[in-house]
Parts: sequence; structure tokens; C-alpha cells
Amino acid sequence: MDMRLSLGQDMRMAQKQILAPRMIQSMEILQLPILELQERIEQELQENPVLELREEEPELPAEADEADAREIPDAPAEGERELVINETTQNEDDFERLCNMDEECPEAFNESVSQSRGSIEEAAERKQDALANTPAHQQTLHDYLRDQLAWFDLDEPTRLMAERIIYNLDPNGYLQGRLEDILPPTATAEDLEIARTALKLVQRLDPPGVGARDLRECLLLQVRPGQPFEKELRTLISDHLEDIEANRLPAIKRKTGWSIEQIQEVVAELRRLNPKPGADFYDEPVQPVTPDVYVEQDESGRYVVRLDDARLPSLYISPYYRQL
Repeated sequence: MDMRLSLGQDMRMAQKQILAPRMIQSMEILQLPILELQERIEQELQENPVLELREEEPELPAEADEADAREIPDAPAEGERELVINETTQNEDDFERLCNMDEECPEAFNESVSQSRGSIEEAAERKQDALANTPAHQQTLHDYLRDQLAWFDLDEPTRLMAERIIYNLDPNGYLQGRLEDILPPTATAEDLEIARTALKLVQRLDPPGVGARDLRECLLLQVRPGQPFEKELRTLISDHLEDIEANRLPAIKRKTGWSIEQIQEVVAELRRLNPKPGADFYDEPVQPVTPDVYVEQDESGRYVVRLDDARLPSLYISPYYRQL
């Protein structure tokens, strides 16, 4: 076997894209949403001593700058003299001068600060955004059922037991486990009878089927007197629920003597019942929405995309570390 090692040179053209670490970091920051970017900036401020937060100073109005630039006169005018309280006199001249100043310049004595149109619109926009992002209070299943208890004239033990049963329901509206499990260990036979009465009361509340301990009981609670195929529905739910799940219609026909068409009509009515009556109620709060950009229409009718970067703080490098 011939094995030879040789050295050689060759030319090859290849196109590669190499990203510097700084560019990779910039791309990661650009992809962050506003909330995550705020957290990233706060984290960098805590970990990096070189960065400092720039606090914007309020802009002074032009009138204040002009007033500071003026020279202070040697002698104050009549309306600018200080008021000195003299205990020996009644200070009638000073009070008269105040009345004259109030008549000549009433806006100077008005304590209410007039806001500009822009500031009023900005404040209204902030309030509107705050209301839009306020989490809506979603009524829970427990609150909905508990409010219905006020419609009944109940004694105190039954009402307390009904509330205990309500707060032991799962998100689908089922009472998991046995009724005896929610009673204290020292419960008597009378307490168990009160619990059974309270459970029947809870099962009468809306939505229909709530308070059931299994699927069969949940569906039976939703069958109302006078409902179409009431008798057939109770028969299917009580005796043939497993056959319906497996779609064994011939077996149901053989056991009941009904026709296939009649069974299909009853099954169609059965499908209108809700196997999870409490699923329409949510316990999770609605999360506020924080947009990254705004699409607004300007005065000319064109749509303008505006980045919401007003909430981001302004950073700069500390002068101390800059001089090092």
C-alpha cells in the first residue's frame, strides 16, 4: 500500500459573510420588543458602571430666558415694590396698590395654570392608551355562580356549603372526587345531608350541567323537561354513552329497537349539549398590549409609521470613565 505525503499550494475563491460580535449584538437588540428592550437597558445600567442615565431637563419658556437676560433696574416700579407690613399703620397704601394690580393684570393672580393645546392632546392620548391597556376584569365561573346564590332564600349552613362546593369546582365546572372529600373530618351525617342539598342547588344554577361529578351526570343535568327527544336522550346518556362514543349505532338499535334514522336524530340533539359547561369562563387576566409602532394618519391623509421610543431612557458614557 503506497501512502505519500505531499505539500502543495492552490488558489480557491470563496464568499463568506463574517459578522463581528458588535454587529451580532446590534441585531439582537434590534429584534427585541419594547418591553424586553426596557428590561435589557435596566439590566445594562445595573451591570455596566460605564453607562449612565441621562435625565432630560425641562425646557424653560422663552419668556423666562428673556426675563433673566434683562438687567435689574435700580429702583423698582410702583407695582414691583415689596410689601412691608408695618404694625404701626393700617397699610392702606399697600392694599390699594394690590387692588390696582389685580384690576390691571388679573391673569397674574390666577392660580390656575393654562395648558397649551398640544399638552392637553398629549395628556388625553396618554389616558386613552392607559385605558386601552388596562386589563379587563374577566368574571370567573366561581363569581358567576356565587352571584346567583343571592337569588335564593337560604339558611346560613346551606349557603356556606354551596359556596364551598362552588370554589371546589374545576375550570370545566366539574366537582372532582366525592362529596364527602370537601367536608371536614369531624363532619356528621347532618352535615353530609346539608352538602347534598347544597349540591342539588348548585346543579340548578347557570350554566346547565355545572356541579356534575362525571360526564354522564353533566349531560343528564342539561336535559330539560319538554326538550325534543327528552326520553330518548336520557336513555342514550344513561345506558348507551359508550356505544355513542364508539359509533356503535347497530348495537344501540338492537338494544333499544329504534331505527338508525331515529338514533341519528337523537345523537344530533345530544351533540348540542355542552360537555364542559365551565370552559367559557377564564381565570387568567387579560395581558395589556404594548405596541412597538404606531400607524397614524397625518393631515394630508397619508399614513405614517411612528416608532414608540419615548419610553426608552437615554444613555451616555460616564465622563469619569471617558477620561481614563
